This record gives sequence, C-alpha cells and structure tokens, in this order.
Amino acid sequence: MDDIHGQDRVGRLYDAYADRVYRFCYRLSGNWTEAEDLAAETFFAALDAPFRGEAEELTFLYRIALNKWRMHCRRQSVRRRFESLIGVGRRQEPGLRVVLDEAIEGLPALIWVYCI
Repeated sequence: MDDIHGQDRVGRLYDAYADRVYRFCYRLSGNWTEAEDLAAETFFAALDAPFRGEAEELTFLYRIALNKWRMHCRRQSVRRRFESLIGVGRRQEPGLRVVLDEAIEGLPALIWVYCI
C-alpha cells in the first residue's frame, strides 16, 4: 500500500512531475540555479504537506512551489532593507553583515509577512 504521507508518494510525484515543477520554478525565478533549489524545496515540503485530494497533484505541487518562491522574495526584501540600513557599499564594521544575515535567517516565518 502506498503511504499517503510518505516517501513513496513523494517519489511517485517526483517521477511524474519533476520536470514540470522545475520549469515552473524557472519561470518564477528566471534563474536555473534558483529553480533547482526551489524545486528541491518543493518536493521536500511535499513530504510533510497534507494532500487532501481536493486539487490535482500538479496543482498541489505548484502551490507549494509558489509559496516557497514568495517566502524567498520576502527574505530578499527584508535583506535589501537591512542592507540599506547598514549602507552596503559604504565602509562597514567587519562582521556586521554576517551578524545581520544570521539574525534574518533566525526570524520566525510569520515575521516575514509583517515585514513587507
């Protein structure tokens, strides 16, 4: 029996839709490397995401990919705001960039919504 929430299901989804999800991710990002990362994150997220069968499987994967892309864009937006605050390109205190990057990555996911 196929485990509805497990690796068998995701493996089957990957075999059936990997190319289409990758191309969708490329259309979102416009960058092959980002598309690869985004597609991989999509299938990893599908391991934990409950598929209730209310939509087609490909639609389910597209929605995960789109949400991953939105989260990526939010992170980039926050990063640009911090960079403008610290004056990227101007003389900076050594290590400040590393500290800010770590702080941004450590923020809870819900904060990203309020920062845009």
